[in-house]
Amino acid sequence: FGYGHGCGVGSWILLNMHHAGALIALQFQARAGEARLDTLLFGWLWAIHAFGLFAKVQSKLVALTIGKEYCASEGQRSVVLDGAKHVYSLVTVRLIYDYLNAPGQPSLGVRHYQTWAVCVMLTGRYLVNDNWRNVDFLRRVEAPGAALVFVDHLLFRDPHLDRACAILLTALAGLITHAVFLAQHRPKPARYHGPAEHEELRDFLDEATPRVLEREQEPPSSRVAAWFATQKTARGEAFATAYPALAAIVAGDAKALERHLLDDPSRADSPNTDCHDSRPLHWSTGLQRADATLLLLKHGANPYAIDKNTGKDAVDKGLTGFSVLSGKACPGELGGCSDFWARLDGLCVARSPPAVDWARLSVGTRIWRVIAKF
Repeated sequence: FGYGHGCGVGSWILLNMHHAGALIALQFQARAGEARLDTLLFGWLWAIHAFGLFAKVQSKLVALTIGKEYCASEGQRSVVLDGAKHVYSLVTVRLIYDYLNAPGQPSLGVRHYQTWAVCVMLTGRYLVNDNWRNVDFLRRVEAPGAALVFVDHLLFRDPHLDRACAILLTALAGLITHAVFLAQHRPKPARYHGPAEHEELRDFLDEATPRVLEREQEPPSSRVAAWFATQKTARGEAFATAYPALAAIVAGDAKALERHLLDDPSRADSPNTDCHDSRPLHWSTGLQRADATLLLLKHGANPYAIDKNTGKDAVDKGLTGFSVLSGKACPGELGGCSDFWARLDGLCVARSPPAVDWARLSVGTRIWRVIAKF
């Protein structure tokens, strides 16, 4: 079984459902044909954990053929890695189809172990950490592909999945329509002005400090710290050495973080190029370190910089308030300040109004932006 880096009980259950599906299949399979399909599907699903190895292999090949400056590790953006992950998801959908529809395979049913095995594994795989929404290749290919296969298997059994495709396309059209015409789109400032050039923001951060810090914080996660200690950059340097501000956030050491920011103010907003270009604010909000978040904001960190792993910025995370670590949501809070993120967002938008008003965009432009974001 596996564990998340300090995840809550719900996340821990979902994570282990992803692992337990294969164990159910291995325990109850009885025929050679079943064993072959079980091995193909669950072995392939578990191969998702081999992306790190694939990243190292392709990085070595790129270094030998093109040059080290073109190398990318698993956490970095890479056309090769992104393409491989999407192809991986396409193969996954095909294997799920064969698992349900191959000759001799039983239909889905509560009395057959294969139903439990595949449903338990896919439920955990897609729901833990909202992977179906936050992981690009799962959101774009595998999750909708798996839904397509299951709908066809349960309702139609069409040779070319015609009616299931029609249902999927109709649902997709409905989602796009909702996003274009009905969904609320939170305005974001055209440019972020930090406290050094925005007096009202500086005064607000100073005024909010006692309330933010009045609530006692949870101790830092030992599991996150243990994981962080094992990570290295593409050049083999330890994360703690290459990214000292992140190391202080993970350790829950606000004093060390302040020293690092005073030594080099650029560290407040410098991206981790070995992990999705994530910035210190993404780490502090994700780990719910209120003291670190406040320090970073006071030193000019941009709360509207996008986390490429989730597609959200620090304000998005603050307003929703959900923590993967605790499994709890405290919308808008930072420490003991219940309306912190709404007030910060309001001040920033008032200082630099959005360059684009969503309501004034043409329908075609809205549709294009929604599809591009997908």
